Amino acid sequence: MLTLIPPSKIITKNIFDGSTPHKHVLWEVIFFIDGNCNHHILGKTFKPVNGDVFIVGPNHVHNIELLQEEHCHRDLYFTDEQFRYVCSLFPDKNLYENICKSIVSVHLSNSTLNHIVTQLKTIEIYDILASTSPSEKNAQNLELCLSVSQSILSFLLGTYLLKDLSLSQTDHPAWLMDLLHHLNRPEYFAQKPNEIIKNSGYSHSRFAELFKKHVGISLVEYMINKRLNYAADLLSTTNKSTLEISSLVGYDSYSCFVRLFKKQFNVSPIQYRQHNSRY
Repeated sequence: MLTLIPPSKIITKNIFDGSTPHKHVLWEVIFFIDGNCNHHILGKTFKPVNGDVFIVGPNHVHNIELLQEEHCHRDLYFTDEQFRYVCSLFPDKNLYENICKSIVSVHLSNSTLNHIVTQLKTIEIYDILASTSPSEKNAQNLELCLSVSQSILSFLLGTYLLKDLSLSQTDHPAWLMDLLHHLNRPEYFAQKPNEIIKNSGYSHSRFAELFKKHVGISLVEYMINKRLNYAADLLSTTNKSTLEISSLVGYDSYSCFVRLFKKQFNVSPIQYRQHNSRY
């Protein structure tokens, strides 16, 4: 089995290629940014979307299989000592051991992903400067960058633990909590509501009754909110056309998308982009 050893003291870097099955000597946080691929890890296969993040340990055998030529993910590396330290900040004293045996993943919104990736690009620059131009100032900047990278890991672990907490400690049925977590992902909330109800195993009327009882609104209302918030995120952070965004969030009718968006945000998608674009 191939074991990859990154260059000494490297903190983060962009990866544009796929890989064969391998392990690492470091902990690796993988941010999927662009492209279409399969992520094989510990005998399971995942199809990551942009914003998916995986935490891969030294004993986790994994590889990334490209399904198209264009691909980008960013790696963030931690020594075992650094990873143990961040785990120790949480109340669960078995967190480190549990992660060693688990597949840990979270999904980030476009805006959160872009914010973190921007930080990582800055960290990469200071990492390079500390190596190519040693000085006391660059060494201090590198120490700051290491602290920021650990805060990013802490945020990701916290997000993962909160997801698990909501699944295990709630008065809501497990199937509903599982569904709500799925509905955080674009490929789920872009589906037709009837497809989701059909896959639930409940009749339409029983599903509607249970969903409204526990969530307070209907599935359709919930999905509209998810779709439009994601559309607003894409309008702010990408240069995708409004027509493409309409389709990505699940609308076959562009006019319906525009009408619902304007009802939610009091402006059209084009006007929203004009006032909020960060691209």
